[in-house]
Amino acid sequence: YDAGELGFSFQYPNSLFVSVDPDSPERLLILPQSLKIDKNEPMTAIIISVAEDDPTATALDWLESPYSGYDASIDGDYSHRFVGGQDAIVVNNDWIIVKTPDGKKRISIAFLVEQEKGARPLINEFQQILDTFSFK
Repeated sequence: YDAGELGFSFQYPNSLFVSVDPDSPERLLILPQSLKIDKNEPMTAIIISVAEDDPTATALDWLESPYSGYDASIDGDYSHRFVGGQDAIVVNNDWIIVKTPDGKKRISIAFLVEQEKGARPLINEFQQILDTFSFK
């Protein structure tokens, strides 16, 4: 998927499709094809959202700010990995925060899962997106 206007691209399996959030064009939803057929199927998705950010701040600076909603006592610790050649923060293996190479934007990649309705996270698909994510 080439999100040219957002400055990145990634690959995803044929079992999924990408939808731009009509209310927020800086948010992509990666969903199972089966949701096109069965609207009552429990929601499972990968959400990629982009926000403007302070170019001097790191992803960790934002995570530790009051704006992120992160609380180590609730959310657990974080680790680092590379996404698109950039240092990224990983929280609970289900939320990634990475800055664009110019530092002007912050990208969040996370699961959206109705686990209470029996949906399961798209773990392998999430990993494929992270492994193929690249900046323009």
